Amino acid sequence: MNIRHILSAASLGLALAAHAATGYEINLSGKVVDASGGGLAGVEVAIKDADFKTTTDASGNWSLVREAAALRAPRVVTGNALGQGSVYNLMGSKMENSALARGVYIMRDAAGISNVETRRLAKALGDKDSLIVSFDGAEVGRVEQADLVAGALPVMTLRAVNPLLEPSTAGAAPRSFHRLVGQTVQVSYDYDALLWRPTWLTVGENKTAAAGNDFSILLANATDAISLELMTREQTIAFAALSGKTYGEDDFAVSATASSALGVFFASNTESVCTVSGATVRIVHVGECTLQASQAGNVNYNAALNVTQSFTVAPKAITVVADAQTKVYGDPDPTLTYSAPGLVGSDVLTGDLSRETGEDVGSYAITNALTNANYTVTFTGANLSITKAPLVFTSANPGTKLTADGLSFTTTFSVGPTLAAGVTVAFASITTPVCTYASGTVTLVSAGVCTIVATISAGANYTTTTVAQTFGVDLFEDARDHKQYKFVKIGAQKWMAENLNVGTTVSIAVGQSNNSVIERYCYDDDVNCATSGGFYLWAEAMAFPSACNTAHTPACGGTISVGNHQGICPTGWHIPKQAEWDALATELGGRPVAGGKMKTTGIIDWDTPNTGATNSSGFSAFPWGGLGFRNRFAFFWGATENSTTTAADQSMGYSAENLSTDYNLKTSDFSVRCLSDNP
Repeated sequence: MNIRHILSAASLGLALAAHAATGYEINLSGKVVDASGGGLAGVEVAIKDADFKTTTDASGNWSLVREAAALRAPRVVTGNALGQGSVYNLMGSKMENSALARGVYIMRDAAGISNVETRRLAKALGDKDSLIVSFDGAEVGRVEQADLVAGALPVMTLRAVNPLLEPSTAGAAPRSFHRLVGQTVQVSYDYDALLWRPTWLTVGENKTAAAGNDFSILLANATDAISLELMTREQTIAFAALSGKTYGEDDFAVSATASSALGVFFASNTESVCTVSGATVRIVHVGECTLQASQAGNVNYNAALNVTQSFTVAPKAITVVADAQTKVYGDPDPTLTYSAPGLVGSDVLTGDLSRETGEDVGSYAITNALTNANYTVTFTGANLSITKAPLVFTSANPGTKLTADGLSFTTTFSVGPTLAAGVTVAFASITTPVCTYASGTVTLVSAGVCTIVATISAGANYTTTTVAQTFGVDLFEDARDHKQYKFVKIGAQKWMAENLNVGTTVSIAVGQSNNSVIERYCYDDDVNCATSGGFYLWAEAMAFPSACNTAHTPACGGTISVGNHQGICPTGWHIPKQAEWDALATELGGRPVAGGKMKTTGIIDWDTPNTGATNSSGFSAFPWGGLGFRNRFAFFWGATENSTTTAADQSMGYSAENLSTDYNLKTSDFSVRCLSDNP
């Protein structure tokens, strides 16, 4: 007979999958018989959808052996309602035909009904899962979680349990066990991860479990087939609504559960507002935050439908407090600052503070233009106060002017800070004996301090309405004590036009004996020194030790410089030597008349008759040349030594107009006139 019996590979899916998962050998066998139970030879037996076939032997027996890896691993396990003369193998069970022509064969072992058949399931059971197979309410197979063995596939044992089995008599040959057409096959299940779904293969009708987790299949005729398909279950997510948040709140945790008890994963659909790490949510901006809960499923569960929950992130309320500011009229505005406690992390406010317009003295409100979308800003203002400014000359000081360079110069004086519109300013000299001012021109009259006063017409923005600026005319300043001295150019020389007045006043009784400081004598007190200058012994004037007043240099410890000898003169000036005094006398027409051209005029300072006094040179010799010669003579030391105890000096008197060179004791107290190093 050329009868081809095809077993669908899908019908062996559970067994094949189990073996394929572990590399087991597939070993199937059976027998093809006719209606009388005789074996049919030459029948081709094949696995549908797999290159796996054989032919029955002379007795109708067949056997298929193949490595699991050579077969596909379908998902469906199928049991057929076998017709007369058919052979069926359920989940690898060895099946034989019986004298009853119609029925569904559940299990059969040639060794008899007391034996059991084991089946390896392709799916691992989840926690608390179980699979129960029963017929007419009688359980024949069960797998529980507790039955699982680590490292092994789960095993179901199908047992021969009444009333499924026909009674057997002692010594009788094994009989086929079956259920007749028209009776019910029932499968019960109680598990979280696995679902067996029955289908009617021949009629295409799907059956699903009823509300008791049970379903029943009525075999209507011998051509019907039952398919138990291993399916993944559906699952749902429970994700509760979320309450609103305020920007700046701490990170918080969210939770959701899946009906499968599998872990739920969270993601943010609005990462510009909120982010998620694990189940921890961080707020990053105001707006609506939408979180998505998902469960991707596994081999036992389909992916759950994503569930989203949204909540609103409201702005955080903060208070910005402006700092009060002050500035002086005419100055640029200070930076307007503020404090804003409550800003989160490195957040900043954008924009600036501003103030009411105006530059006159007064108070101006500080206003807010600071924003940040994540905050609701309440502003506490303050004021910028503008205070009165001192009136100052804003033009450069002319500096010391020399009459020898010209008796007048033009300049543009200005005062400030900037004068308000309509405010005028007038300039005038208040030292007309020294200088005058008119229409931008300063005229130099004599040596001294020139003072120009500016007066403004309105002073609401100033601390005063007048301000003075001074500069020297034929003056220089001694950097040691900041005294200013008049000077005059006579020919190629530049001379001090008043006596040197530097040092500490000491009495004659004490003497000028402290070699570490400059010491001077004064007429009665320091006030007179301010008029006449100081009086110095020769060694003091030369900045030598006091011993040099009675000893010859350099034996006394001092040495007269080969060039200019500074002595106690300011830097840049020196004690004139004899040759320099001679050059002055020559410039003024010779010694017989030079004294008159060097003396101050009048008979207030000089005794009468003050012969020949014109002071045409501007030297302004004053008749206090020594403590014993007040109003009568003027004496000036020179840097020329005459003997151990004497040195050269220059003198002029009230009754003559000549300039004399004398050689007086070094212990005499005379005046000092310095000569510039740079004429």
